[in-house]
Amino acid sequence: MDPTEEVLKQIASDVWETVLSRSLEDLPDPGPEGQGITGCINISGAWEGVVQVYCEGELGRHLASAMFEMQPDEVSIAEITDAVAEIANIVGGNIKALLPQPSFLSLPSTVVGRRCDIHYPRTRVAAELTLRCEGERVGLHVLKGSPDGEPAAAS
Repeated sequence: MDPTEEVLKQIASDVWETVLSRSLEDLPDPGPEGQGITGCINISGAWEGVVQVYCEGELGRHLASAMFEMQPDEVSIAEITDAVAEIANIVGGNIKALLPQPSFLSLPSTVVGRRCDIHYPRTRVAAELTLRCEGERVGLHVLKGSPDGEPAAAS
């Protein structure tokens, strides 16, 4: 079973509310992506794929501020990348729990810049959402490994 947009939205909403005390809203017309930070985590085993959580603009700073109980202007780039990586890890762990077992999570990684600069060969989109938190874009993407060699459908 591949994760659906509905499942991804519920997981993301639960994580944002319980971990960050924030809510997510629909973003009907997202427009082009700006600069931000993406947390990525790979899933391997009985199901192969990648989970990405993209936070645009200053949202990463606000999430780190909430997660580490600091003022936004006190948060360093290291704390921002740690927070976004941890959010990707939590979302990925919730998705992994729904997948065929055994499945395993990698260590999370982060990329600062535009999410569309990240390419995962031999994957296809299983689920994707664009939401909003505190006026900033949140992108959630689940890419499923495609062993038959299909080109990357999302990047």
